[in-house]
Amino acid sequence: MTDSNRGTHRAPTDRANVPVEEQRQSPRFRLRDAHAILSWDEGSERVDCNGEILNISGGGAAVLAQRAPPTGLAVRLQFARKTAAMEPLEARSLASSVDPSGRHLVRIQFTHWVSLDAILEHHLERRLWQRFPVRETRVTLTWFEDGSEKTGRGELLNIGGGGAAIIVDVICPAGETIWFALEIDGKALDPVESRLVVTSLDPSGLKVARIEFLGTCPIFVFELALHGSTSTVP
Repeated sequence: MTDSNRGTHRAPTDRANVPVEEQRQSPRFRLRDAHAILSWDEGSERVDCNGEILNISGGGAAVLAQRAPPTGLAVRLQFARKTAAMEPLEARSLASSVDPSGRHLVRIQFTHWVSLDAILEHHLERRLWQRFPVRETRVTLTWFEDGSEKTGRGELLNIGGGGAAIIVDVICPAGETIWFALEIDGKALDPVESRLVVTSLDPSGLKVARIEFLGTCPIFVFELALHGSTSTVP
């Protein structure tokens, strides 16, 4: 599936006074590895919270963070990489909800229109691989957590050369290596190194983990997932 956000992404630089309704209708761009610090003041306390920007437009952003500011509070958003030497972006908190990972999904609105050119140059997610539905769906995910090996099973929804989407019962840790193994006739293939991109809830309430392969998906894993096999797995 191609990403509809891969078109032109230049944003005007002089839209500080764009009406709120127009800002809400501006396109959102999914970001990749866009780590940031979300800051706000609660009384005499300054809160600095690490987070990840999931998507952004010239008018606002969605941030996955460990804590959520009160609704309506003034906040500051600073990219961890100090993208293009940008100053913190001034904003206000619109709403927050608890993500399946236990973190908070915070939606913010920028005080002034933000030019996205430098941000998208560094962080725009470009899905280069088409995703395909699969015939073989049994998957094992393995990772290390608190010094011990953890294993979970899942149902593969789709796969491409760069990643996959899997229905899971448990939440895999973000930022850790996850070993993805397709199962054929009850036997797991050699695992593929990957990492979690995001876990989300689909409309039915199922948890869907989206992973990114750290290298290209091995062709025999890809072919077996798509077409299945009645032969012995090597």
